[in-house]
Formats: sequence, structure tokens, C-alpha cells
Amino acid sequence: MSYDFTVSQSGDDERQARELSLRHTRPPTQIPGYDLTRFLGSGAYGEVWIGLDRNTGRQVAVKFYQHRGGVDWTLLSREVEKLVLLSTDRYVVQLLDVGWEADPPYYVMEYIESGSLEQLIQKNDGRTVEQIVELFREIVIGLNHAHAKGILHCDLKPANVLLDQDAKPRLADFGQSRLTHEQTPSLGTLFYMAPEQADLKAVPDARWDVYALGAILYCMLVGKPPHLHDELLRRIESATDLPTRLRVYRQWIVSHKAPDEHRKVAGVDRALAGIVDRCLAPHPSKRFANVQEVLDALRARDHARARRPLLLLGGLGPLLLLAVMSYSGYTIYRSALEESEKTVIQGAYNSNAIAARWVADGVATEVERYYRAVDRVARDAELRQRIAETTAALPQLLSRLADPQLSEDELRALRSEFERHPARQQLQQKMTLLMDDPELPEVASWFVCDERGTHLAGEFRPVTRSTVGVNFASRTYCYGGLRDLPDRKERPMPDAHVTQTSLSAPFFSRATQRWKIAVSTPLFRDDDPRQLLGVLVLTRDVGDFMSFQATDTRFAVLVDGRDNGYRGMVLDHPWLTKSYSTQAGLSDVDKYRIAFESITPDHCEHEDPLDGSGSQARGRKWIAAVAPVSIHNGHRSEAIVDTGLMVLIQEDKDTATEPVQDLGHTLAVKGIQAIAGFFLVVGLLWCFVLRVQGGRHWWRRPPFTPGSSLATPTPAYTRSTAAERGAEARQP
Repeated sequence: MSYDFTVSQSGDDERQARELSLRHTRPPTQIPGYDLTRFLGSGAYGEVWIGLDRNTGRQVAVKFYQHRGGVDWTLLSREVEKLVLLSTDRYVVQLLDVGWEADPPYYVMEYIESGSLEQLIQKNDGRTVEQIVELFREIVIGLNHAHAKGILHCDLKPANVLLDQDAKPRLADFGQSRLTHEQTPSLGTLFYMAPEQADLKAVPDARWDVYALGAILYCMLVGKPPHLHDELLRRIESATDLPTRLRVYRQWIVSHKAPDEHRKVAGVDRALAGIVDRCLAPHPSKRFANVQEVLDALRARDHARARRPLLLLGGLGPLLLLAVMSYSGYTIYRSALEESEKTVIQGAYNSNAIAARWVADGVATEVERYYRAVDRVARDAELRQRIAETTAALPQLLSRLADPQLSEDELRALRSEFERHPARQQLQQKMTLLMDDPELPEVASWFVCDERGTHLAGEFRPVTRSTVGVNFASRTYCYGGLRDLPDRKERPMPDAHVTQTSLSAPFFSRATQRWKIAVSTPLFRDDDPRQLLGVLVLTRDVGDFMSFQATDTRFAVLVDGRDNGYRGMVLDHPWLTKSYSTQAGLSDVDKYRIAFESITPDHCEHEDPLDGSGSQARGRKWIAAVAPVSIHNGHRSEAIVDTGLMVLIQEDKDTATEPVQDLGHTLAVKGIQAIAGFFLVVGLLWCFVLRVQGGRHWWRRPPFTPGSSLATPTPAYTRSTAAERGAEARQP
């Protein structure tokens, strides 16, 4: 049933109101200067429409008074009178225009677009208690302004509190309001109306609005107004007339216990619960005398809450002192560890830098061995003679093998013919002997190409598919460029060829399915030293360059530092060496790159891209130092040639700094023991103080009297739990 009562209507008025409630499709009348757009709502005496001011484009709300009796003029003039008195108050919906002569009469007020407090409560948007209190404070301030101008609202409820665009409350609907000197009764709304107000002979009192404030705050906290009970609704519904209904409502509030569900809402403290209790006191003498006292009680609560941190500070002083000392100690502790760690890291870097230079010299010595071996083999007259005989015996076949336009089937047939030719077989025997020569270094392969880059003969360890007859003119070890040509069918030779003994760019061998680096040198004819005879090539597998005593926490890495498309590529690494010993080859070695340029004495930490691929740990930090690999020129021993290779010695950071970490752990344990001792001493002192006080505990307080503004401690229940308990209480 509806429990919204204002003044009594006759039977005809009620019938007419029911008829008018159905007329929501068009406004009761047109208003000059305004376009009415939609119906907003209706009440006991009229309805409200949303309109648009044609001059300003501003949205407005228009309230029509539908009844024809003289009481309508009284209601309209009374409400307009109050709105005029409050025309400068920002807490009140402002009056804009009045249609005295219209049929029906109306007045125009500003439109508050965010809805009413009742809608906000129904939405239950999860506001905290403090947000509710701040909104309630604004309502109290607005009502206090009205009382200061001698206006009692007399029908304050959530539906009559509108929210502007800033969610600030604005008081509305002063149709039942009274001036303080008026003696005419005024009915409010059930469950928001004070019990003494529910009397057709009651004289207006400021404490009516105080009760309504308490009911609003209670509803905002609990989600429903106080005293809302199924039994009370049933009794009101069964009453035969309005006076009887009012008497039932009045007697229920006076005879039943005060509502207490607001105490079960989490976050409601004793002071706030006391404010609600005093506002809702059934007897006016026990309520706040006026709205200003409600505002003072809120301020007193704020002051008490503001003093609470000081009390906590006094009680928690030793803990704060401990926190400050602990923070200072921790800061010093961390600073000492960081400085110690920096010193250890710098020492590890210096040690690694020395080792990197030593390993780089070893790699340079190894590369120089390859250079000398290639130069020695290149001076072998028998080898050059065999090459010359092979190329002289098969000029047309070699010319066709170098033709990039031939199909794969044609090339396959020509390679088979070339491989079986007796002249080439003699050259192949010579190349096979190179692999078994004890005076030459151990390598992955020896092979020779003709002046066009076609593979004539060679020996590979391990033995794989033959590449005899394949053209390698696009490789750097043949044509002498910085990087392999992207198109294998390009034939830059013989116009462009390697001119001296040099180190090639890394390349993936189709013969062995491994990544390699080659040392190559040009071969010239004996009868014409300017005429290219071919290219002699020696290869080593990537990952097989260095002999450094490696461990899981410290080892050497060889990196290609040349701008050849593989800058930063890892050429030698313990994991690569281990992988090549167990696998046929690794086609994706080129994806492992190290940004060695960023490794400096001040920034020597880096992450190994192969860490986790084959090593025991994953994502470790390493302390690295870099040294270039430089060799002596073969003709002038004092000339230094930079090969572009870089050696890194990297050491596991955790292992290097382990002594510092052990020291830090020891200091941390000592610090925890000191803090535990501090708490033990403070606890003993508190026990001594409490014993001296005779067992009186500081947290125990005397109980409050029923009329006190501070009630007993509030249990922590959620709002939904409070609502469920209220529903259980209403069940018969």
C-alpha cells in the first residue's frame, strides 16, 4: 500500500486524482515560452513534467496543480511563498516562474538531472558510511538554512531531496511546509513523519524535521526507513479513516523499541549511531531541539574522529619509534649491501676483463694458425697444378655449372658428371690428404672453388652430402664482401673475388647442416699471377673456436662484432659446443645475439641469450667484460689487424656476490632478533604498568546511559545482512 499522506482529500478529489493519473501522454496545458517534453511523475495534488525554455534552451521542471477547489490556490501560493524566501539558497530547488492564471495553475522550477535521494538509495551503489555522512551533512545544512529563514519543511523524505550534477542535495517540494509562526497542522510521509506530527491537530515544530533527518540517515544506512514492518502496514491498511491510520502509526512508534538495524552496518561508529537514535527518539523532548544541534553533533563526531589519531599516536609511539629506527637501519643496511655489491661486481669485472684479453689473445693465435695454414696450402704447387688441370680439362662443363639459369635437374646431372670425372678425382685425392696432414690444424673442412666460385673438390668432417659442382660465388669467402649475397644465383666472380687471406661472415653450410666461419685466400695462376685460378677455403664450426676452462658460473663467449648482418651473433659458447657434440647441427644459431656494445665498466651486467637453452639456470644476471680479437698481419708482424671478433668472459652475478648476500642474511637475522627483543621488553613494561594499575584496562569504558548520544559498540555486519535480519523480523 502507499503510505504517502499529506492532507485529506474528498471522495471526488480522490476519483479525479485517479483519472488524472492516467493522463501522462500529454501535458495538462501548454505554457507560453516552454515546450513540455515528457512526464516525470505525479503526486496527491498534481503532476510534474520536464520542459525546455525556448529562450535559453535550459531544461526545467513544471509542477501542475490539478484540482479545481480553492485549496489548490492555497497550496500553490504557500509553496511559492516558501520558494521565494529561499530563492538564493543553493540547497533548495529554485523557482523560475508561476502560472497563477493558467488552468490548471503551475509553477516552473529548475530541473535537477541526477534524480532523487530515494532513487540513489534504491540503486544501492555501494557508498561508504563516510560518503553517506557527507551527503547527509549537506542535507542538514540545507534544512538549517531553511529553518534560519523561519521555514519548516514538514515533509522531508528521500523523494524530496534531489541531487544536482555534482551529486549535491537540493531540497524540494515545500507544499507542506510551514512558517514557524503558523499554527496549522501539516502531515508528512509515513515512516519519515514524527509520531506527534501524525495528528490533524498538531502544531508545527522544528523537531518534526529533526525526526525526518534521522529517518533519512537511517534509510541511507540500512536501505529502508525506520519502523517499516509488515504488521504495521497491515494495521494501517485495515484502518477505516485517516485519523485512525495516524493513531495506529503514532502508537506503534511510541510503544515499540527503537530501530537498531543501523548499528549492524559495518563502519557505523557509536557517535553516528547515537545521532540516529536521538533524532528518532519517540518523545520530542529527547530529540535534538533543532537542526543546528544535529549539525553540531556531526561536527563533534568529526572532532572526536580527528582526535583519534592523536590517541593512537600516543599509544603507538614506541612502535613508530621502532619503525623509524628500523627504516633507518634498513636503509643503512641496504646501502652497505649495495656498495659492497658494487665493489664485488667491479672486482669481478676487472678480473673478467683480464681473462677476456687473455682468451682473445688465444683466439687470435688460433685464427693466425688458420691464416698460416691456408697460406701454406695455397703455396702448394701440386695443388695449384691439379686445380689448373681440372679447370683446363672441363672448361665447358664448369662454365655450364656456373650458369644460374639452369634448372635443378640439369644441374644435378652436370654435377654428377663433374664429380665422376678423372681429372677432378685427382684433385679430390689431394684435398683428402689435407685433412690428414698432422702439420695442419684440425678444421671442419678444406675445399677449393674455381674462378667462378664453383666447388671443385673438398673434404668435410663429418662426411655429409656432396656439394661438388655447387656454385658459392655469393658467399663472402669467395667474392670478398662483408655479407653473403641474398640471391644465391648472383655471380660476382671472377670480377669480384677475395684478394687476400681473410675471415668470412658466418654462414650455414648445406653440406654439414652447421653454422661455420671460413678462412679463405685467392689462388693465382703460376704463368699469370694476375689471373685468378680459384679460392682455397678452410672452415671451422661455430662453437669450436676457444679452449677455455669453463664452469657453470664462469665461461668465455665468442661474438661476431662485424657489421655483416650477424652483428652480435654468438659464435662460441659452452652450450653450442655441447649441442654440436650431440646433434647433427643447429639451424637457428643466428638468433642468439648479444649487445656487447652496451657492456661497459659502469654497466657490466647483462642477460645471456643462451641461458636457459642448455645451461642449468634461466634468466640469470651475468657480469661480463669484452675484449677484441686482433691478429698480426702475415707480412708485417708488427701490424695489428682487427678481426671484428669479440670475446666475452661472463660470470654469474649471484655466485660472484654470494659473500655479500651471506653477510646480508646474517645481518637480517640479527635485526629480526633485535626487533623481537624490543617487542618483548615493551610487552613486559605494559604488563608491569597494567599490574600497577590494579588490573584496570585502558580499553574498558563505563557503559553509556540510554539517553546518551554515544551508544554501545556497533557490531560489524554488512548492509545486506542487516536487511536480511530485518526481513526475518517482519515474517509472522
